Amino acid sequence: MKYDLVIFDCDGTLVDSEPVTMRLICKMMQEMGIELAFNEALEDFAGKNMMHITTYMESQIGSFDKVAFEKDYRHRCIQVFKDELEIVPGVDDLIKQLPVPYCIASNGPKEKMDVTLGVTGLIDLFDPNHIFSAYDFQKWKPDPTLYQSVLAYFDCSPECAVVIEDTMPGIMGAVNAGIDTIAYNPKNEMELNQSEAKNFGSMREISNYLLSN
Repeated sequence: MKYDLVIFDCDGTLVDSEPVTMRLICKMMQEMGIELAFNEALEDFAGKNMMHITTYMESQIGSFDKVAFEKDYRHRCIQVFKDELEIVPGVDDLIKQLPVPYCIASNGPKEKMDVTLGVTGLIDLFDPNHIFSAYDFQKWKPDPTLYQSVLAYFDCSPECAVVIEDTMPGIMGAVNAGIDTIAYNPKNEMELNQSEAKNFGSMREISNYLLSN
């Protein structure tokens, strides 16, 4: 392989959680008097942290208990993940074929990843010490801090690593860290196509690309 380290995003790259969580966000917003279409939520909030969502909510209804909202959201996520969550097709096969170290770098909290990776069985494929969260650094993508910290942990230079992402904040975080980036783009989204990342529509295509370079 061309690379010595593969860095995966989690939501939308390993597990197909974005649609599941956005449906829940829309439902919880509706309960608080905020009407937001699912497609708008997906476009505006995918890849963003909870602060981005609660700031939007505050702009719509004024001040509210954001801590309680997030606590309720995390709790309700557990059940919807158990009921609905699936892995991204082919990502388990890709992981099993990698001849180099790999890890996760996510904007989400580790508690959430424990659930999403646990219910899908992907947690068995990752060393617990190789799961990194932006919450540990209080810096979220597109800030490059998370990726830079991962590189430091593995003592890996940026040009020897590759990131697999599915959203613009993640792609920009990797680009800002000087790391080659692959966009998992099954819906052929124009924004991702116009980014600096190499775009692929399936994990099989990503696997073929990585293992032949």
